[in-house]
Amino acid sequence: MENEPKSLESVTNSSAVVVNPLTHKYSTLVSINVATQVPIRLTISKYMSWKIQFTSLFTGYDILGYIDVTLRFPRLVIKKNGQDQVNPAYSLWIRQDKLILSAIIASLTETMVSFIRLCETSKAVRDKLESTYGKPSRSYYGSQVITEEDHQRKQEHQRVYISCQKHC
Repeated sequence: MENEPKSLESVTNSSAVVVNPLTHKYSTLVSINVATQVPIRLTISKYMSWKIQFTSLFTGYDILGYIDVTLRFPRLVIKKNGQDQVNPAYSLWIRQDKLILSAIIASLTETMVSFIRLCETSKAVRDKLESTYGKPSRSYYGSQVITEEDHQRKQEHQRVYISCQKHC
């Protein structure tokens, strides 16, 4: 992506406070305790369950935007009073993304970790896993009976959630 950093190695900051790049309000970094919050470890056959688990967790902590890119990656340099300046949101973004990436890695089996070893961001890991394991087999579809009522209920839930995000 054009907004993703080319190198992550020089980005550090010892502060425990982050700026949400969308709202510029202060909040704390979110660190996930995988041992207690993520009971399902990812294996080839458990991708859909694992994905639901993490999507729910990331939505609950309001950090899903780092992975689905609804929260835009901040620029490294910004103009302030006509001067170029390092954007503090950039380092904060990197730190939060690395915490998310760490949680994902901690939930993988050793085989799966070697599979995603070249991915530098949580989005890159999600994309690689989704493209590889995200399409259920025919036997999976055959065992899932989804009624029109289930589909409508899910759509209504999504509309309410999106509306709340816009107005809350």
